[in-house]
Amino acid sequence: MRGTGIFVTKEELETVKTAQECSGMWLSGGLPIGNPEYEVQLLTEKYHPPTGSGLNIKTGEFCLP
Repeated sequence: MRGTGIFVTKEELETVKTAQECSGMWLSGGLPIGNPEYEVQLLTEKYHPPTGSGLNIKTGEFCLP
């Protein structure tokens, strides 16, 4: 993977990690919690990384394949 040099903040990265850890859990009433795809989509809209990049959750950097 090639790094793009675009990093998210520590707090934003923690939000994605938490969403990933809770993915698949449900609140009473049938509400899902932990949607890491949605959290990364929000960060993509904020930082505008190159098309086709993904977020490395170990480093917080958007990377290309």
